[in-house]
Amino acid sequence: MIFTVQIPVPSILTSLLDYASAAFTPLSMIIIGSNLAGMRRADLKVPPVLGATILLRNLAFPALTIVILKCLGLTGVPLMTTVILAACPVAGLVVLFTLQAKGDARPATVVMSVSTLLSLVTIPLVFSLLDLL
Repeated sequence: MIFTVQIPVPSILTSLLDYASAAFTPLSMIIIGSNLAGMRRADLKVPPVLGATILLRNLAFPALTIVILKCLGLTGVPLMTTVILAACPVAGLVVLFTLQAKGDARPATVVMSVSTLLSLVTIPLVFSLLDLL
């Protein structure tokens, strides 16, 4: 609302928000890392359903995005930007929301961690597919 209506915000408030927003990403990674460190080796096994979810998220979803956007005639920077966003791993917000809801965050942590590691391979694959089409 403030952005849309262009309400002037005092500089002290904007600097406070800038400092706080810079701390949010490292803080969330610390929380997720501590959750991951507290897990046992047996908890790190990926059940078949979660494995299929990760493959869909990291490979099928970006490939489908490429096909749809190419059919719509999108090219250049808009296409590349959208494909980058589609190829990114599962967001850490899943873990943070699960922790906030006092649920079992182990499956969410495993999915996020494996998805992030797998994205080291799948993102270059997705961009190779983009070059082919």
